[in-house]
Amino acid sequence: MMRPSSLAVLDGDLAAQLEHVPEEQLRAAALAAVRFALARTPLTEPAIAAGLAALDQRRYGDAGGVRPELESLVNEYDQRQWTLQDEGRGDAPEYFDAFEKARAANTVYYALDPDPWLAATRAIYDAEAATNDLAGLRQEVQRVLQAS
Repeated sequence: MMRPSSLAVLDGDLAAQLEHVPEEQLRAAALAAVRFALARTPLTEPAIAAGLAALDQRRYGDAGGVRPELESLVNEYDQRQWTLQDEGRGDAPEYFDAFEKARAANTVYYALDPDPWLAATRAIYDAEAATNDLAGLRQEVQRVLQAS
């Protein structure tokens, strides 16, 4: 039986595939999702750079306080989008920009999760939300899984 995940709702086949890969491949899939999201939704905040550095150094969890910084950034972008929505501007470009940035930042936050399964499935889920490109994301994750 497959572990429950938000990714299973989005792409059951990919979630099932990830269920059977080792931790190293789960981490590679999470990093692929991060890079995919950030390539399409660039973020320049220091928390993003710190998160990417932690991923490159394979420092997962809350070491160095990176995840709380990322969570704060996600909350900041989420607050922007909720404010715009409350103002009746839920269809404004600024709303979609804040939504995409919050989800892209969340890919970094989740990729750093100490649980590799959660890191991969949530990072992929949020990368899709940030980019609205499941086919492209799936292709990139598959490429990384085959290469590792």
